[in-house]
Parts: sequence; C-alpha cells; structure tokens
Amino acid sequence: MKVATNIKKIIGERIGNIIINKLYKDINTFEKLSDNIIYESVYSLCNYIDSNPTMSYHKLDDINLSDIKNIWESFLNDYKKNYNTSNYIEKNKIILDYRINGIGFYWVDLEKLFCIESMVRMQDCGRVNYGHTTLELRQQFLNRNESHMIVVYDTITNNINQVKGKKSSKPNKKYWEWFYKLLMDSDYKINKYSPTYKSQSDLKIIDLPINSQLDIYLKHPNLKNVII
Repeated sequence: MKVATNIKKIIGERIGNIIINKLYKDINTFEKLSDNIIYESVYSLCNYIDSNPTMSYHKLDDINLSDIKNIWESFLNDYKKNYNTSNYIEKNKIILDYRINGIGFYWVDLEKLFCIESMVRMQDCGRVNYGHTTLELRQQFLNRNESHMIVVYDTITNNINQVKGKKSSKPNKKYWEWFYKLLMDSDYKINKYSPTYKSQSDLKIIDLPINSQLDIYLKHPNLKNVII
C-alpha cells in the first residue's frame, strides 16, 4: 500500500509499523480513509508524541485517533502561548559558533525528525523524513534568540535536500553568507544538493557570489557538475 510505504519513509520502519497497526486496529478498513486524512492523523499523532515527554509510541492505546488532530492543535497552541526566548539557553548541538561574547550567529544540528521549537520559530512543519536531520541558523541577541534558515540534510546519502527560510520561503538575502559559511566551515560531507520540496524557494549555490561558488566547488567537488 502506497500510503503505508510513505508513512514508513516519513517516520521509519519500526515506528511506521506501530502507527499502521494502530490505524488498522481503530479502523475497520484502512482504505476507507482518504490519503489526506491518514497523513493528517499520522503527522498529528507523531508530532504530539515527539513533543510530549509523557507520551511514547508504545502508549497508543491511550489515544483516540479521531481526536488526535484536536489534541495536537491544543497542545501546539499552549506551547506557542508559553514559548519565549528572553532567557534562552541553547540545548541543541552547536556545530558552528560565530558568537562574540555570546551574541551573534551560530548553527545547530537538531538531531531529530521533529522539533516543535523549530516548527514555531520557522513557521513550517518542523519535520523531516526518516534518516534526515535539520541544521538551523540561529542568532542570539541580548534579550532574545531567533532562527533564520534551515538546511535539511540526509545523513544516509550526505545530500542537502532543502535550504529554506521562514514559512518554507527563500531565505532573506542578508543570511545567505551563513549558508556559505556552513558549507565551508562545517565537517559535514556533501555529495549532492538536490532540492526535493518547493525547489523554487530554496537558496541555491548559484545564488551566491561567483567567488563563493568557486570556494564551495573546491571543497565539495561533487557539486561542481550538478546544476542546482
């Protein structure tokens, strides 16, 4: 079944099987549901469990799938109301740090498939497919912390699949240099940059100044013959 295959692609084989078994248990025939309803339920369920420390995929019997969308939206709204970065302490893995006296830009690796904090900050879905991670450009100010750009990185193929700004839009030009710095200063191996979602909104290497492009191709020669 295509839907079941896609679910496993999104959240992995083990968790995907748990979710699919839950759907089969609650619903007489899986096929009666539209694809949109299935995906909506799966995303809501996964987002809720991944964001709630009291829940786990082994407690699915405590959740009614017909209510999960409302449960998740209520949880998300409460999170948004209580979220602020006035005294922010970074808990994610910092991979590049350009801050001076604690102020300035830095890159983090979220090391997870879903991050509710990133979802709220970047105003996107906050989720990447199984085997991927999100690298996020953040900026520390005196009294707040903000996010400006995400890079979706496939840890299995070493490919970059997205470079987006807020609301999955093309990043603001004033942050482009930080993408260049990520490619030049990080230890991440990059085989390809192959946009997979709304590619017209991705920041691409050819958008950068020609000198920056040449620097990148020297460090990552696999990219130089790829038109992106």
